[in-house]
Amino acid sequence: MLTKIVGKMTVEKEWLEKKLKNLGLSDKKQLIEPKLENLSVSQQCGLLNLNRSTFYWLCCRTLLSPIGCD
Repeated sequence: MLTKIVGKMTVEKEWLEKKLKNLGLSDKKQLIEPKLENLSVSQQCGLLNLNRSTFYWLCCRTLLSPIGCD
């Protein structure tokens, strides 16, 4: 039973990884849910193969675009 569940999860994970390779940084950034209680931003970034610093840099650029981030 456990082997079947692990096998299914492995197939799902591999499928998801293939789909994520086609996403750009902005698409991956939009998938992050900072207020999610059971999965930290760091964990979410890891699952999306996105550097956490890239996520925050993109947020900064988005939030401060009228003023500039530099």
